[in-house]
Amino acid sequence: MSPLISGSFLHTLAKDTSIRFLDATTALPGETFDPLKRFHACHIPGSQYFDINVFSDPQSSLPHTVPSAARFAHLFGALVLRPKPMWYFTIRAMWPPPAGHGG
Repeated sequence: MSPLISGSFLHTLAKDTSIRFLDATTALPGETFDPLKRFHACHIPGSQYFDINVFSDPQSSLPHTVPSAARFAHLFGALVLRPKPMWYFTIRAMWPPPAGHGG
């Protein structure tokens, strides 16, 4: 199964109110836009902002490093998405990247 979905499938999924969407828009190196402002300007209706910087490992010197399982569980639990199913949606990047793709 591909980690990516088509726009038409996304539109179909958005009709299901039990599915929650997270928008992880982020600026890539060299980009200067504000991701949160971009989210407010254009996002999937009903989606929630996922700040990848908050979810990154604060102990790492590298950006957007996958945090410990405990940190992720704590932060993700605070999003209050349960018990509903959830799809992770990102406009700019997939995180964590699939195996063999810079991860």
